[in-house]
Amino acid sequence: MQRSDERGIALLLTLLVLTFMVALILEFDAEARREYRDAAAFRDNFKATVLARAAVQAARGVLQQDFLKDKQSGVS
Repeated sequence: MQRSDERGIALLLTLLVLTFMVALILEFDAEARREYRDAAAFRDNFKATVLARAAVQAARGVLQQDFLKDKQSGVS
């Protein structure tokens, strides 16, 4: 009879270890997904900042060219 009890305890311990491992894997997966989402948000924010700065520089260039053209043609 003692042999059956040992099997039951071994089964319970195995299930407990498996449950713990599944919980650990799920938490790791959730953390990896959060980090991926955060990295994508950082990338998108960086791209938007660079594009905005480039647009400002392009607008400055157009305005400077327009100003110089007006200055050369005598338009005030």
